[in-house]
Amino acid sequence: MIGSTGVGKTEIARRLARLANSPFIKIEASKFTEVGYVGRDVESMVRELAEVGVDMAKQGAFEDVLRRAQQNVEERLLDLLLPPSDFSYQTQDDEEPAETPQSIHRTRDKLREQLNAAISTTV
Repeated sequence: MIGSTGVGKTEIARRLARLANSPFIKIEASKFTEVGYVGRDVESMVRELAEVGVDMAKQGAFEDVLRRAQQNVEERLLDLLLPPSDFSYQTQDDEEPAETPQSIHRTRDKLREQLNAAISTTV
């Protein structure tokens, strides 16, 4: 891009890179020389761009694993707070069972809500 200072060339390029999920580095290229741009050789510019790309990929993988890890931690905490029961639902005479799978599911959902509320207040 060509334009005078302060017109937003860098910001437009940065936003386009973010939309395309591409790495972005800013290099002043106002004076072209045989060595490269403003004293930097092309190899160092490509190396820096590759490093930014690798960092972006690492951050994306970290965020994916973080979401799954948070879900696993939540499920493990709920298992500790409300252990799964292996009782049979058969009762004597016409008694209703004390806990049904539906009531256990509702209790687990309430605990999940309380856990999420507690986490959001501490963060």
